[in-house]
Amino acid sequence: MRGPMACPMVLALGLLSATACFASPAQAQQSNRPREIGALMAGSETDARWRANAAAFEDALRKLGWTDGNQLHIEYRWAGATADRVTAQAAELVRLTPSVIVASTSVTLAALEKATHTIPIVFTVVADPVAQGLVSNLPHPGGNVTGFVAFEFEVGGKWLGILRELAPQLAHVLFLYDPETSPQSSLFERSIESAAQPPGIPVTATPVREADEIAPAIDEFARTPNGGLIIAQDAFLSAPTNRKLVLDAVARNRLPAIYGLPSFTDSGGLVSFSLDIVENWRNAATYVDRILKGADPGDLPIQEPTKYILVVNRKTAKAQGFELPFSLIARADEVIE
Repeated sequence: MRGPMACPMVLALGLLSATACFASPAQAQQSNRPREIGALMAGSETDARWRANAAAFEDALRKLGWTDGNQLHIEYRWAGATADRVTAQAAELVRLTPSVIVASTSVTLAALEKATHTIPIVFTVVADPVAQGLVSNLPHPGGNVTGFVAFEFEVGGKWLGILRELAPQLAHVLFLYDPETSPQSSLFERSIESAAQPPGIPVTATPVREADEIAPAIDEFARTPNGGLIIAQDAFLSAPTNRKLVLDAVARNRLPAIYGLPSFTDSGGLVSFSLDIVENWRNAATYVDRILKGADPGDLPIQEPTKYILVVNRKTAKAQGFELPFSLIARADEVIE
C-alpha cells in the first residue's frame, strides 16, 4: 500500500518495517507521485546500531522539510553479513528505479556500482573510496556516486597505538576479517602492519568466512602470550551472532582487543575507536535532499570524517582483569560503567 493512506500505517510499524514514508511540500506542487529512495543496509534490522542509523537518516529528512504533502517513500533492504545477499538486494533496489539509493558500506557501494551507472548513490560509511577504486577523487567524484567517508586507512596505526596503551607488553597482533563482506580490510591490514614495523610487532592477518571459524582462530592465536586483537569495520564479524562469538572468545582468553565499530563495546568489547557513524547518516540525508532538488551527485564533493569517537568499557576491563590507563579514560568520549 503506497498511496497517501499508507504512510501512517507504515510509520506505525517502526524501523523493523521494510519501508518508511515522508513528504516535501515543494514536491506537492510538482507531482502526485512519491519520490522513491532505496537504502541498502549491510547490517541487520534487529541490530540497535543499525536501527539508530536509519532513525537518524529519517529524522534528518524530516528536519529538511520532508514531512507533509506527497510522500517520500524509503525502501530498505537489510543485507546482513552475506556477500551474495548484498549483490541480490542491490540488483533488487536498482530494478525499483528509485530517485536515489543510499549505500551503507564499501561492499554495498561496490554492489550498487555494478548494478547501475545512472541512479544517484549516496554512501555513508565507506573507508577511503579513492584507495578502494570506487571513485576517482573526493572534490569532484563525477558519475553517479558521492557520500561520506568512514575512515582513512591510516587509522590502522591509531588502533595499534591504542592497543599498545591497553597492553604495554604487546608482542604480536591478530587482525581478524572477512575478505568477502569487508573487502577494504586488506588496506587496513597494510596500515596496521606499517605501524607495527618500528616496534617490531608481528601482525597475523587471518581471514574468516564462516561463523565456526571465528572462535578457533582467536583461541589458536591466544595460545602465545602477550597478544592483542584488532577488528576493523567488518560487516560479517559485527553481525550480532558473530559479534557474540568474537566477544566470548576474547573474554575466554582475556585478550586485549580494539574494534572499529562501537557495536562491539555496546556488547561488552573493551575499546572501540570509530567515526561518528550516526552523524554520517544525518549528513547523507542532506545530500539526498539536494539530489531530489536537482543536484548532480558527481558535483557534490565526497566529505571526509571530522569526528572520531573513543569508547572504553570499564565494566569489561574489570571483569577481564585489565588495568585501563588514565590517559585512555581521560580521552574517551564515552565510558561504559
